Amino acid sequence: MVDSGRYWRTVDLGIKALAVLSNGREFENQKLLRLELRKLKRLNRELFRRQEESGRWNCTKAKLARFHRRIANRRLDCQHKMTTDIASTYQIIGVEDLNVAGMLRNHRLALSIADAGFGEIQRQLSYKSAWYGGVVVEIDRFFPSSKLCHFCGCINGNLTLADREWTCECGAVLNRDLNAALNIERQALNILRRSGI
Repeated sequence: MVDSGRYWRTVDLGIKALAVLSNGREFENQKLLRLELRKLKRLNRELFRRQEESGRWNCTKAKLARFHRRIANRRLDCQHKMTTDIASTYQIIGVEDLNVAGMLRNHRLALSIADAGFGEIQRQLSYKSAWYGGVVVEIDRFFPSSKLCHFCGCINGNLTLADREWTCECGAVLNRDLNAALNIERQALNILRRSGI
C-alpha cells in the first residue's frame, strides 16, 4: 500500500536536461561522451595506426579501454545519484515507457541518447523504487506528452525537437520538458485511479 505521507512525481527524460520532474526540478545532462569525443577519436586513430598485437598497440588498446571505462563509470555515478535522489524522495514515480532501441535507430540522436543512458535510468528507477517501498507507473510511449498542452488539452502537431518552448492556442507559453512532465503526471494519476492504488 502506498504511504500517503510521501510525495509523488513524474519524470520526463530528455537530452537537453537529462530529467525534468513535474515540480520543475531539472537534472543536468552531463554529456560525458560528447565532452570526451575528441580524445576518444584521437585514441582510436592512434590504435588504428599501430601494428596489430605489437607492444604499443596493446598499450594504446589498454589506454582506450580505460578511457571508455572512465566515461562509463562517471555516467553510472551520475545516474545512480539522480535515481537514488528521486526514488528515496518520491513514493510514486511516473515515467514514459520509452522504446530506447527504436530511438537509437535515429542516427542524428543515437549518440546523445546512448550517452544519456535512458534504459539504465529506467531500470534503476524501477528497482530503487521497490527498495524504498515505492512504485513506478509507466506511461504508454505513444502518449503525446510534449505536444499536449497541460492547460487546455490541445495537441500541437507541428512541434519539432528543436522547439524548446511553444505557445498554445489558449495563450499558454509552455516549456517542452516541464509540459511533458506535467502531462505524464496527469496520465499517471489516471492510471493509478483506475488501478485503485
